[in-house]
Amino acid sequence: MKNRPDNVIFTPPEPPRAQTVMRPVAPPPRVLEGSRPATEASSAAFDPRPYLFAILILAAIARLVAIGAPLLDFHSWRQTDTASIARNFHDLGYNPFHPAVNWGGATPGYIESEFPLYTYLVALLYAPLGVHEWIGRLVSAAFSVGATLMTFRLVARMSGSLTALYAAIFIAICPFAIYFGRAFMPDSAMLFFAVAALFAFVRYADAVEVDNETAAASRPRYIALAVAALLAALAALVKLPNLLILIPISYLAVVRMRSLDNVGRRRYAVELAVLGVIAVGLPLWWYGYAHSLGQQTGLTFGIGDKLQSAQLWFDPNYYKLVGGWLLNDILTWPGLILFAIGLFRHARRPYRWFYHFWLLGVLAFFLVGAQGVSGQEYYVLPLVPVAAAFIGMGLAQLGAWAQMGLDLLIAQRDGMKPGRAPGAMLPAVAIAMLLVFLLIAQVGYSRIQPLYDTSKTLFYRDTIAAAIQQTVPPDKKVIIAGDAFAELFYYSDRYGWRYEVNQLPAVTAASVEQLHQQGAAYFVTANIGDPALGPTFFKDMLAAYKLTRSDPLYVIFDLNQKGDPSALFFPQTGASLSSPYRDFWEQHGGVGTFGYPISTPQDVSNANPPYQVQWFERARMEYHPDRAGQPDAITLGSIGTEYTTGKRFPPAPGPDACKDNCAYFTETSHSISGPFLQKWKDGGGLPIFGFPISEQVEDINSATGKVITTQWFERAHMQCLPSADGSNPCASVALDLLGHKLLNK
Repeated sequence: MKNRPDNVIFTPPEPPRAQTVMRPVAPPPRVLEGSRPATEASSAAFDPRPYLFAILILAAIARLVAIGAPLLDFHSWRQTDTASIARNFHDLGYNPFHPAVNWGGATPGYIESEFPLYTYLVALLYAPLGVHEWIGRLVSAAFSVGATLMTFRLVARMSGSLTALYAAIFIAICPFAIYFGRAFMPDSAMLFFAVAALFAFVRYADAVEVDNETAAASRPRYIALAVAALLAALAALVKLPNLLILIPISYLAVVRMRSLDNVGRRRYAVELAVLGVIAVGLPLWWYGYAHSLGQQTGLTFGIGDKLQSAQLWFDPNYYKLVGGWLLNDILTWPGLILFAIGLFRHARRPYRWFYHFWLLGVLAFFLVGAQGVSGQEYYVLPLVPVAAAFIGMGLAQLGAWAQMGLDLLIAQRDGMKPGRAPGAMLPAVAIAMLLVFLLIAQVGYSRIQPLYDTSKTLFYRDTIAAAIQQTVPPDKKVIIAGDAFAELFYYSDRYGWRYEVNQLPAVTAASVEQLHQQGAAYFVTANIGDPALGPTFFKDMLAAYKLTRSDPLYVIFDLNQKGDPSALFFPQTGASLSSPYRDFWEQHGGVGTFGYPISTPQDVSNANPPYQVQWFERARMEYHPDRAGQPDAITLGSIGTEYTTGKRFPPAPGPDACKDNCAYFTETSHSISGPFLQKWKDGGGLPIFGFPISEQVEDINSATGKVITTQWFERAHMQCLPSADGSNPCASVALDLLGHKLLNK
């Protein structure tokens, strides 16, 4: 039994049969007592390595898709939190006992979490390669491909190499195994260590059986014991749910115990105790330490909370939710059929029920950790390798049935007895199996394709986080409240306090001031229109602190500068309005003339003398401090002239052509007439809109795509709006959002 190949199929010796597809590599090994024929299409030994290599390459390619994408795809908050811990190891020191997040407030940021092996490995690679997100994704992909390899080795040892190849192909194309196999998260490492620990224990259990026959204790046995204990400990350290692999390990241990004599049992019991101390003791020590760390800082990923789930056991919606993930994102419906067939097959003797106890451990986790499972899809990933084993057995069984049918047909054709048929795997059977996997891959791709999309979330990095970086000095702390706090902390590379979305009702100007006293210098939120912030929140914040930067997507308050109690806040654009801009805005038409403010006041320091500007949807106000108190302290920018720079308009007919309801201006040689003249007069005339710089021209309405009549002015762009029934092409005149267009031009 020593040095037995991992791809052994435990079958009784029999005369070799003709084999036209698989290449023999070795004579049949010595057979374990009590073994039975494997349910594969051919019992002859073959070399699986070329096929396995191709499968691993396929798995790697699938997991390298979008390897360089920002961490703003599906589960971006979990990925950016993980990436923050890795970067903090790189930036703050390589102490594995101090995993730190950016939202630790006044604390060092140490958090109660799983053992940070994954993030520590990523941080070690940051040292020579620099901080790049693709490194974390690549480490995940490596663990995921490693889990595919370890699943093959485990299933090959238990059910034969052909079944193992089927199992490996399934993991390579399993939807969630692909997506989360390249996510910046430790879940691929979780799968790798779990399967590797089971494989190592099977090797150890087989070594015990060999030693029992020779009445000795060999060195390979103790090496296998040490490796199994270490891998089992790492599995639970990386992810606490992996403790449930002790269920299949316990089954293997009991089965092996029954085959030993009294002396062998005593030695075996001692060794199992050592393994248990290591595999259970180390994780329990770490999680106890991590809990104390969380108590010191008040920071936790809620590891213990995920086990408080008894109420979900009686909730049918929980089983519907998890069942949907298992069917659609793990098994897929073609895989479900194979999985169901495989449930009626067994591993080699004496470990016939190994896969079933492994599945039992996974299902037990779905109950014990229901609170965590219900909140995060990736908690169903532990099902992937055991499902692959059952699917592999199911497909092998289908292949065996197909082979039996082919044997029978060949025997009938050639006039032979069925048992003497050649038994070669025909290409049609192999093609049919390939089509099954292609179907699983197609179904899986349709499920995970939307998960890669970052087009709707890039603004968190490119707009909001960029604004935080430009506004908040690196040595200052910030409060981030509401959506995407983890993403904003990571991409802005700042530290401070966070309020989650469900905590927004607790955010008040008073609570912000409390954190200000603890060292917070800025406040940021992207939840501008969220009613959870309270009806007077922004009014109170404007009265207390300066709104230093804003956008329709976010606001940034400087907590070290005093606010303006008279300021108005506009959630429609995320901007505020203070004197002297507010006075001018209210006196000359307000929203109807200028629209909402879309920026904070900005200094134009390169002018002589310097002045300030504030943008509005339809205008740009310019404040000249050197004229403070005078009527012309606020002027309006010539945004119409600036926007049409380089554009040529048809000339005016001349002053003689301007008759009734018409005004001609020699300053620009253009006239205003009809509804445009009325709008120009009603809105403030020359001081507000300036001179016309075009005649009435036809243009395309960007909103409707229809041709409309418009006219350009020095400070505005007017557009005709048709009546509802279309009978009057210029029933009213509206002002274009020219300020918004020019600011973003």
